[in-house]
Amino acid sequence: MKNQISKLKIIFEDENIIIVDKPIGMLSHPDEKLKEIDILSELKKVNSNAYHYAVINRLDFNTSGLVVVGKNLIAIKELNKASIDRKIQKTYLCGVTGYFFSPSETLVAYLLKDSTQSKVRISEVEVSNSQKIMTKYTVLQEINNMSLLEVELLTGKTHQIRAHLAHAGHPLLGDPLYGFPSVNLKVGLKTQTLCAYRLHFHSIDESSLLHYLNNKDFKTETIPFIHLFPNFKK
Repeated sequence: MKNQISKLKIIFEDENIIIVDKPIGMLSHPDEKLKEIDILSELKKVNSNAYHYAVINRLDFNTSGLVVVGKNLIAIKELNKASIDRKIQKTYLCGVTGYFFSPSETLVAYLLKDSTQSKVRISEVEVSNSQKIMTKYTVLQEINNMSLLEVELLTGKTHQIRAHLAHAGHPLLGDPLYGFPSVNLKVGLKTQTLCAYRLHFHSIDESSLLHYLNNKDFKTETIPFIHLFPNFKK
């Protein structure tokens, strides 16, 4: 397969998986209502076998970064299991408003989906139908009342990073749903500064088809908002 498919860059590929670098403005799955470009449809353009591929970790339309795609039924099953068992560590980079008192912390709260507004709400206490969330952040750089964070999801829920950090008083720059409109206008961004930056495979059983991926680390080559943090080094 070519290393470049339209706007979709291939970071790694073998007979079992593909790791792609999804740009802003691309869907993870096909959606007939939205009719936007998506990962699977792009892969199908150059590989007729891609009809049975499956996306393992979905990213929002305007979130960029690494997405794992399984290429066969056994690999898909193993990848889903590894993801559920947290054996695929996902690390994100995001730019947020303000500075933090603590340079590194694990935030704990409860998330409740609001389907009427296509967003989620965060509570400090458990409420009916809510789900516990844990979001670990580390401050990498501070500049112009903005912070660059490395974030690890200890739980993976819809809009978790965006909503949880907004609840903590530090919404993502450019976020049209949870952010500060005045700040977004000032930095000139209309989409959230969120990138699935790194994937690390670990603790995969020797009996697994994917054991050869153990301790493998993959990073994105593109961070769309990194110009806001000029001192960051990949």
